[in-house]
Amino acid sequence: MVTPLHRGQLLVQAAQAPAVSVQALAGQANVLILSPHPDDETLGCAQAIAAACDSGRKVFVVVITNGNLSHPGSLRYPKAALAALRRQECMNALDVVGGVNVVPVFMDYDDQCAPNTVSEQIACIARLEQLVRECKITAVWTSWEQDPHCDHQRVARLGELLLARQPQLVLFKYPIWGRFLPEAQAVEGTLYQFTGTGDRNRKARALECYRSQMTSLIDDDPQGFVMAPETRAHFLDTPELFISYDIAARALEFDALYMNDSDPWQFLTSEYENSKYVTTLSALPRPRYRRAIEAGCSIGVLTEKLSARCDEVIGLDISGVAVDLARARNRHIPQIQFRQAPLPQAWPQESADLIVLSEILYFLDVMQIEQLAGQIARTWEKNGDCIVVNFSGDTCQALHGKQAATIFCEAIRRYAQVDCVLSQTYEKYSLLVLNRIGDPTA
Repeated sequence: MVTPLHRGQLLVQAAQAPAVSVQALAGQANVLILSPHPDDETLGCAQAIAAACDSGRKVFVVVITNGNLSHPGSLRYPKAALAALRRQECMNALDVVGGVNVVPVFMDYDDQCAPNTVSEQIACIARLEQLVRECKITAVWTSWEQDPHCDHQRVARLGELLLARQPQLVLFKYPIWGRFLPEAQAVEGTLYQFTGTGDRNRKARALECYRSQMTSLIDDDPQGFVMAPETRAHFLDTPELFISYDIAARALEFDALYMNDSDPWQFLTSEYENSKYVTTLSALPRPRYRRAIEAGCSIGVLTEKLSARCDEVIGLDISGVAVDLARARNRHIPQIQFRQAPLPQAWPQESADLIVLSEILYFLDVMQIEQLAGQIARTWEKNGDCIVVNFSGDTCQALHGKQAATIFCEAIRRYAQVDCVLSQTYEKYSLLVLNRIGDPTA
């Protein structure tokens, strides 16, 4: 199998991308690189690695998988032999690129088996955090989540989760195969070209070390991976690309929270939560709804209960870790889908006849609540219901529950004709049910 070469939209954008220095990429000290397979680090950022090493920094290259499926039909190189070969190729390549200033670390997950579940990710992140602490790491470079390979996507997520646990780090992503995709790619962050002092000849010699990937060394598997000469030339002749990764501090905070405790508010065990769920469901005016949108779904406990009353439920949460946990918990319920969605900007396009805002509003500020009301009104169906639940005690946020509910009710009335059909106050929380009785007024 020979790799294709297309001029994708990312490469079109890259022609106008600003240059970035090794100082900006690396920060003040050493660099940690997460490579999905042996050779991705050389394809994606060998010149930047060389420049970082030449500047006196240490570069720690963590190779997540062993690449043992690049030639699945080979009899001469079964999985174990291929993994051993690719490890040696990687060590040889890194020695060419950075010599003693590059330190390879092999995680040895099988090809296509990079950590994907939350438990696997947490275990892997713990090992990476140890490197960060012990090796004076100030920057992390990972693959890009829009590279069309599961390992590249999962390794990109590892970089994000590491940032959640170590927010002082600088995170960049280096696109490899995603650059060739013809469809438009939405770049989150800023796209840069690295055109520094990294040695192109060293990169060329490093790529030559990967004989299993660049040549017909393994000639007994016609479906095995072989890089086309023009693709190899592209990676040598084109500036290396980096995308800065800027994630909201609140998203980092919640990702770290769920990584430390998979149920930080005891949704599964708390009597308070269980009682509130029962009250919430009994307060819904209709026995059944077409589609519900639940904001701040967390690990999907209320979402599961809503699914018994809805043909479809869309659960939203700012934390990708929470969304992964929710998906795992509810994988047996086909009418539920979960999305990582910072609010208010990522409110869904789908219309809904039930909106659920349970203990979410006080995590937003006044302007965000106003914006969320406008977004909700855009998709909230006429005669549909919106249930608003808020904790009555100290939220440890800028807004208390009652304040947040009042601000939302005032805001939503600027966008829709609304009737409050139920208002109840309980010992520890309050509950409102709003009904949309008309079309938007603004």
